[in-house]
Amino acid sequence: MAVLRKIKSILDANKQAKASLVIRLLNPVIRGWGNYYSTQVSKRTFAYCDHRINEMLWRWAKRRHPKKSARWIYQRYFPRQGSRNWVFSDGGYTLATMTDVRIIRHIKIQGCRSPYRPNDQEYFVTRREQLLLKRLNGFQKKVVRKTSGRCPLCGCNISVEHFRRWQNNGEDAILFARMIPERLGGHDTIENVCVTHRWCYEKYRAAFGYDVLPDNPERFLSNQEKIVNGRVVWMHKHLSRDEELKDYRMA
Repeated sequence: MAVLRKIKSILDANKQAKASLVIRLLNPVIRGWGNYYSTQVSKRTFAYCDHRINEMLWRWAKRRHPKKSARWIYQRYFPRQGSRNWVFSDGGYTLATMTDVRIIRHIKIQGCRSPYRPNDQEYFVTRREQLLLKRLNGFQKKVVRKTSGRCPLCGCNISVEHFRRWQNNGEDAILFARMIPERLGGHDTIENVCVTHRWCYEKYRAAFGYDVLPDNPERFLSNQEKIVNGRVVWMHKHLSRDEELKDYRMA
């Protein structure tokens, strides 16, 4: 495949480069090729490409450290991330994989529609938004729909172009961020996570930091959470009458 030959040529040209540089060179190639064929029946091909890329990266790492053991190379360049093994990473950089690209079937345009007809502009805008939402996972869809695609910090709509660049090129123009920070007990719940512009979020954190709750923090809490002494805590499950009597007798 042409994409595998291109990746091999990049690795051959950067035999002594740092892993972070290799990842920055390979990620656009992997994401671009994966997105181009994401409308086809290509899941098995994506898995094969990921396997071949890992083989080439293993040979690249062995050539870079000829005196190190296989165990050392595996722990250095392929750390385990969650439930996934063989994830090529170097600290803050992680190699993209084609199997992470969602397979989205192409939807044909209605025969009577034309992008040059003013009356059909709304149809094409809606169609593009629906295609972009299909590339989000279930959690991300609920977060986006919660605010109708608006940034909660500035109140402006997040453009479809920002979503497209974030999905296809990995750009960080938008963020799925916790409104109540983790250090204050914030969790990755649909209520607490919001999609925002990156610059809006950075401006907000520069002004208020990570140690202050947002205004009206109850709107970012789920039904199982409450605020106690300035921190978010999980509520205990409701005890039945028999359990309450049992706890009372034990006390």
